[in-house]
Amino acid sequence: MHVAQQARVSWAGVVSDYFPVDNSVRQAGVLSPVLFCVYIDNLLCRLSRSGVGCCLGVNYVGALAYADDIVLLCPTPSAMRQLLSICDTYMHVAQQARVSWAGVVSDYFPVDNSVRQAGVLSPVLFCVYIDNLLCRLSRSGVGCCLGVNYVGALAYADDIVLLCPTPSAMRQLLSICDTFANEYDIKFNAQKSKLLVVSPSNRHHRQLVKPITVNFSLVVTK
Repeated sequence: MHVAQQARVSWAGVVSDYFPVDNSVRQAGVLSPVLFCVYIDNLLCRLSRSGVGCCLGVNYVGALAYADDIVLLCPTPSAMRQLLSICDTYMHVAQQARVSWAGVVSDYFPVDNSVRQAGVLSPVLFCVYIDNLLCRLSRSGVGCCLGVNYVGALAYADDIVLLCPTPSAMRQLLSICDTFANEYDIKFNAQKSKLLVVSPSNRHHRQLVKPITVNFSLVVTK
């Protein structure tokens, strides 16, 4: 179905150049809906067997699919996270990726964790996944506030910023992050993390701040 197949995108009256399509079901193909149903049936079975999600009488309605759309129905956020975790695992079966940088393309390598790169659902899935951590940080009461609003933990895409009035408060928030990482099998990269100390010009607090770590690794002070 994908021999020499090409496609292009039309948006707001602008049409892109043709590009090769070597994966996914063929767009507008007669067999495409059937093939997609066969492909996604295993995922729906996994979701149903999990027993997580809503039921209507004795019928499981926690995962509904039509064409290439899937709707998940759950009574609680924790149940939704469980179903999305099953979806995430399913999406990474035999998945590979490669990196393109400055015109050079790497070899393919397996991807078996994290949200799918360039996936339309990836930002939403990450928000759902990380929401529990943000709630824990907020409930701790540690960190900065702006009026009655908690701003001690700010997140955008896959970046998290922690704002604290003291080094000890920062250590408390990072301890919560480490606990969350152990429970959810993720790692915070200390090498990509930076500690920014802001102090009055007549003080030198930066020199007095003891080392701060995340994932048992030192965070560099800027």
